Amino acid sequence: MNESIRKNPHHFLRAIGGILTLLGATILIGWFLRSPALVQILPDLAPMRPNTALSFLLCGLGMIAATTGHGAFRISCGLIVSVLGLLTIFEYRFLSDLGIDRLIVEPFTTIKTSHPGRMSPLTAFCFLLAGLSLVQARQNHRSDIQHVTSAVLSSTIISIGASVLLGYAVGLGEVHGWPVRFTQMALHTAAAFLVFGAGVLYFVWNLSRGGKGVHPRWLPIPAAFGTLAATFVTCLMIRSDQSSQIERAVRSETAPSRKA
Repeated sequence: MNESIRKNPHHFLRAIGGILTLLGATILIGWFLRSPALVQILPDLAPMRPNTALSFLLCGLGMIAATTGHGAFRISCGLIVSVLGLLTIFEYRFLSDLGIDRLIVEPFTTIKTSHPGRMSPLTAFCFLLAGLSLVQARQNHRSDIQHVTSAVLSSTIISIGASVLLGYAVGLGEVHGWPVRFTQMALHTAAAFLVFGAGVLYFVWNLSRGGKGVHPRWLPIPAAFGTLAATFVTCLMIRSDQSSQIERAVRSETAPSRKA
């Protein structure tokens, strides 16, 4: 790793913020241009939804603001991201449509999507955590409680992103929603969450060390939360995959009788 990044974690966080800002802006442009190539990695994979792209754009800007002392802007970005995530969870929980999913642009593709333009429940939950981590993140805080909180939030996001990526890698079918009837998390969304969480965790870890070579004493706490999150999401994916297999089996058994 570059020596300047090791000595000054602000450079690393700023680089991560720049990557997420560029990603979010590119995906939003893709939606406005109605370009599948910009919003999907492959034609048969879920796209990154407009609100997801906007949230990553705000996360990136918020991370950059956290290293430059622009506290009001950082908090504003974090609050918007958290509110978007919370409202989306509300829509799923109460089977409602608040109109936020198509507020930016009318979606031109609904592949792997339960509601046009709506991010997945797992994505919404991750943004709720990501927004909270931005709200309380600042470059000069020295409180162990703040360090632990940021580390727990970021490690949970890392675990969810990594679990979804693993689901894609091993082909667990319709596993990236929550459960199968919901919108799936896009592959590049999961990767972006992994990058965001790693950036925040590395940043907090270096602040906690205070330039010393000693590992923080609180490391087992976020590790435990991350393990729990990964276990929970993996169980959801396996259960969703089993439900999908059962549904396919039932359809295949009923198909001959319908033809008869």
